[in-house]
Amino acid sequence: MVKKNERAHFEIIAFFKRREQATFAQIQQQLKCKELSSSKRTVERLIQELRDEYGYKLTYDSKRMTYTLDAKDNALESHIINLMVASDFMRSLPDFSKKWLRHISFDEHTVSKGVHHLSDIFQAITQNLWLEIEYQRYDTDTSKTHKIMPLFLKEYNNRWYMLAIIRDAKQQKKDTPVIFGLDRIVSIEPLEKAPKNLFQQTEMYKKMQKEKKISPFDIFHDIIGVSFPFDTVKEVVLSFEARQAPYIKAQPWHHSQEEIRTDNKDEFRIRLFVQPNEDLITLILAQCGRVKVIKPLSLKNEVVAILKKAMSFYDR
Repeated sequence: MVKKNERAHFEIIAFFKRREQATFAQIQQQLKCKELSSSKRTVERLIQELRDEYGYKLTYDSKRMTYTLDAKDNALESHIINLMVASDFMRSLPDFSKKWLRHISFDEHTVSKGVHHLSDIFQAITQNLWLEIEYQRYDTDTSKTHKIMPLFLKEYNNRWYMLAIIRDAKQQKKDTPVIFGLDRIVSIEPLEKAPKNLFQQTEMYKKMQKEKKISPFDIFHDIIGVSFPFDTVKEVVLSFEARQAPYIKAQPWHHSQEEIRTDNKDEFRIRLFVQPNEDLITLILAQCGRVKVIKPLSLKNEVVAILKKAMSFYDR
């Protein structure tokens, strides 16, 4: 549940998402409409907190008597705000008659299976709790029970995943971080408190320290998606058809993405620094032949092998 002061921060940012500038009075009115405190002193404090605590560039033009907000450097907060703006719209839909709802359609996978577990898992993360989960993989007809301590939640490709430490019941091996798909969790039961710094005692953490990675978030820093290749970071260069440039720029594949300028006007090249994995290959194949792997050679050969295997199905 979002606290009132956090909600007020989000409402102000969401307000600026819908307009380039706003006066002090307009900000007050927006908070008032959302049934939040909107006194002069409160709004001044909220604006200052957005600057000092959230790092937003909120500037005031004394001539026009308006505020402008630059949220480009706050990727996570901006993403949360976008979700809140969308959720406000979703909550308003029931107020419309059914005839108007015929003018909107949602992707069947917009809300993925297993999202009802998000609250319990996130609470366990914040309270450092063990969970007992009943989990059924897609490749088996029977479920298994695991004792886990969740570390991190990640959404990818309209699915939610949980990184968690799994306790080996037979104690044959040390606690190990494992990825679980929320859509395969049958049930969740909260248990007792977990030991402090359990993640820091794992073998994975010891390996991460050598690369100056210290949090569960860092595990996903150098990969696309959620599949772990257990490989080193490589420079990946991809050449797209020129017409693909606007799409790749608008939705970068990875935070390390950068454009490579060439003399060829018919192509658009990018460079990524990632650990090549199945999710990267899936993205490449999804381009329907409009992209070519330039390097590394190992990734290029793997993609070629998959394409040849696919072609063999049509040669039969």
